[in-house]
Amino acid sequence: LLKKISPALSLHGSISYGFSPPTIEEFRTNEGSIALNLEAEQGTNFEVGARGSFVDARFTYDLTTFYFKLDETIVQQQSDRNSTVIFRNAGATDQYGVELATKWAVIQNPENFLQQLDWNLSYTYHNFEFKNYINDGNDYSGNKLTGVAPHTIVSTLRAKTELGFYGNLSYNFTDEIPLNG
Repeated sequence: LLKKISPALSLHGSISYGFSPPTIEEFRTNEGSIALNLEAEQGTNFEVGARGSFVDARFTYDLTTFYFKLDETIVQQQSDRNSTVIFRNAGATDQYGVELATKWAVIQNPENFLQQLDWNLSYTYHNFEFKNYINDGNDYSGNKLTGVAPHTIVSTLRAKTELGFYGNLSYNFTDEIPLNG
């Protein structure tokens, strides 16, 4: 759903649902047995945001917030039988987040020595947690989702001169990534 409020502002939103069935690797164990009790992972995503521009469209932005709920998460664990790797449905995750992307055309003048100077900035915030998540007898409910940084920032400054020289400076920040559920 997209609603254009003015030439400089649009609002958007969506609700989507999907599923991911188990793969062949997850159905069939490394010793050859078949896991008939696996269910498809199921997810619902809710998203709302705004995008627009200021200062004669020299500054643009896109701001989005979302909530994603994943149920019937498939996890891997080691069986007691002959080191067999098995997969099973083990719970859910709640994933809240915000994404912001901006661009500022600081200089846009083909007559100057410095013809173009652009600054881009992107930021993401992720608050992802395990919910009702028990694996191999351990309860990870309430723990941060592994492998996802809570904060990331990417900033880029780009320049172009009349002599044809280009420059690009980038900065990337990635917050600490939780590794243990």
